Amino acid sequence: MNDARHADGADDLVPETADVPAFEVVALRESFAVSVGWPAQPGSVRRDAAGVAALLHYAPGRWLLLGAAGLEARAEAAERPEACTVVDVTGKWQAVRAGGADALRRLAGAGNLPLLLRGRECAATTLVDCPVLVARDGAGFVLWVRRSYVEALLAALRAPPA
Repeated sequence: MNDARHADGADDLVPETADVPAFEVVALRESFAVSVGWPAQPGSVRRDAAGVAALLHYAPGRWLLLGAAGLEARAEAAERPEACTVVDVTGKWQAVRAGGADALRRLAGAGNLPLLLRGRECAATTLVDCPVLVARDGAGFVLWVRRSYVEALLAALRAPPA
């Protein structure tokens, strides 16, 4: 295995190429999450019918809304302008799926994600100087990486150990 690739050429760090609708929401009132029925505890995630993360409550009073379910949640938030601010951030974040033993080993060298996510499903963090939102995804993780950092993050994670 070289450069995080298996003998068959498969890569355990897979950036998604398609942009999905994405919105960031900042609560202006503490009661906002309860009023719309969103996850109220930071670190919690609401998943869509396919089990894909759709609402990531990654920090106090902050959510990332993704995909079709995110569009629905955005509509809910837009009905409460006195309680929150909604910003369209489609294109700001790029998903990188990290699964398989090789990717998990490489991520362990960049940060202790199991410790970071203890008692949580998602969190905001920095991996090798790259801002990311990380969410559990089955046995692996999805990293929502600021688009301008994706290549740098992948290069750092794929680099041979020093």
